[in-house]
Amino acid sequence: MPTVPKRSSALEMNDSIGSVALQISLTGPPHGTPSHDTIGRVLSPPQPNLSMKGRTPESLLRRVDEWHRKLATDNTQQMRQWQPSGIESFELKEGSLDKPNYRCWTIRELLSSKALVAEGRQLKHCVATYASSCARGRCSIWTVEIESYDGIVKSLTVEVQNGSRLITQARGKANRLPTDKEKHVLCRWASKAGLKLANYV
Repeated sequence: MPTVPKRSSALEMNDSIGSVALQISLTGPPHGTPSHDTIGRVLSPPQPNLSMKGRTPESLLRRVDEWHRKLATDNTQQMRQWQPSGIESFELKEGSLDKPNYRCWTIRELLSSKALVAEGRQLKHCVATYASSCARGRCSIWTVEIESYDGIVKSLTVEVQNGSRLITQARGKANRLPTDKEKHVLCRWASKAGLKLANYV
């Protein structure tokens, strides 16, 4: 019988995609695609000669964590603010206020590069690099938070393309995909605010 090629597991595919994403974060976008800082200057990639050879996902994550810490202390990443997109924020309360099952979901827009840096540090992703696009009005970045009796925790970071009013990205900590419950909350927000949710989100 002919040998059937081994199919890659979902985990292996995710590891591969995640490694590519981590490499792009540190080495910069593909050749010919310039990146910019928050005041519109073309940036050189942080580590243009970084190689994936011999590196594990864990070691790459440590490098990204170091990059996030550097972003947090970089004044050029903390000086930019912009006007609201005009898209409506959102609040959804569940359970009873006087009982342990109470939860309040909020979705609010982030309006400064400093806020993006803080969001990226907490959820371990690279949303800080979106500051220039936000300042130009091309997209808006939103944070999804959950308040309960245990306090407030961040759930997702969401990107909306302002012109088309399309939700194009939603990612949790370390770029995890949204849960079914989180997608439900996003759909509720989209319906209320006149947004569309991309099929791939």
